[in-house]
Amino acid sequence: MEDETPSVRRLARSVVRVAPGHFDVPWGVRGALIVCVPLALGLGLHLAAWGVLATLSALNLLLVEFPRPGRTSPSVLWLGVGANTVAFAGGTFVALLPGLWEIPLIGAGVFLALLGSVRPALANVSFTAAVMFVVGTGLPGVTLVQVGLRPLAIAFGGAWCLAAVVLHAALARRYAPTALRSNVADAPSPPPPRASLRHIEVVSVAVALSFAVGLDLHFARDFWIMLTVLVSLRLDLATTTAYSTMRTLGTVAGAAVAFVVTSYVAAPAALFAILVLATVLVFASRDWNYTVYALWITLFVIVLLNLSYAGGPALALTRVLDTAIGGAIAFVTALFLWFAVHGPARRARGRSGATS
Repeated sequence: MEDETPSVRRLARSVVRVAPGHFDVPWGVRGALIVCVPLALGLGLHLAAWGVLATLSALNLLLVEFPRPGRTSPSVLWLGVGANTVAFAGGTFVALLPGLWEIPLIGAGVFLALLGSVRPALANVSFTAAVMFVVGTGLPGVTLVQVGLRPLAIAFGGAWCLAAVVLHAALARRYAPTALRSNVADAPSPPPPRASLRHIEVVSVAVALSFAVGLDLHFARDFWIMLTVLVSLRLDLATTTAYSTMRTLGTVAGAAVAFVVTSYVAAPAALFAILVLATVLVFASRDWNYTVYALWITLFVIVLLNLSYAGGPALALTRVLDTAIGGAIAFVTALFLWFAVHGPARRARGRSGATS
């Protein structure tokens, strides 16, 4: 069995490794057209907060469709719309409760959202539902009215994304079959690994503890620490270390770009144009290099939130600190699990070697 111990050389390879031919600009443009329409509608109607939530929902659902563009079953996408809406509503409700109540409920919510990932076909839907639950707990300005209104924006964004994906696939199959294919779809895509209940339990507890850490440090309500743990904590130590490192490096780079952008650009139209470009690069680089993807998704989220919530350049600095803390929590959790699984075997081999 391959050694799962992370090494500096292996980690460096993971950070800089690219998938040749997988920087897919056409798919990035299609993704940006789908994701940014709800935001443009919201800005045009002077409902920026509504547009931000609908855009987040469209982005999240499109990431469900991403591994097999144009080939994901509409029924899976419908399930994604419903799961994302319910998960976000649940997270928004949990955000109304006192902090000590939130900690166990966040763990329970992430566990329920991830439970579907025991079936590989539902892994992407399950993961994006967990993301929407975490985002729902962390967005500011929660009131009892928002518990009812915010999920409507999530449902609209998801429904728009679903309609756009299905329409694009139907038109492409009829009029331009080759346009449906992307570099990502051309390569055989193995199914996601089947998640174990133990892994789901560990991720849920780690996410809840990361929220508790944020409370203890008196951080402003935020979802970024939890999101970093959710995204980075993988099935083994080496992969967790690689993803934590890549996400941290990408976040630092993306936050640096966002800091400059939000320091000098305030006009909503200019921020929207930058957001569209970032969205193109998010989808173009998603399967090319994770560090680069993390850079653009960080810029996307910071600019998007600045269109509705106060923050400015300080929001970029907060993202870096949150990501570093979340990555550290994911790494320590994976390290603990690695020692729990491999430690006894290594000690037994050491004892047998000493007596031989």
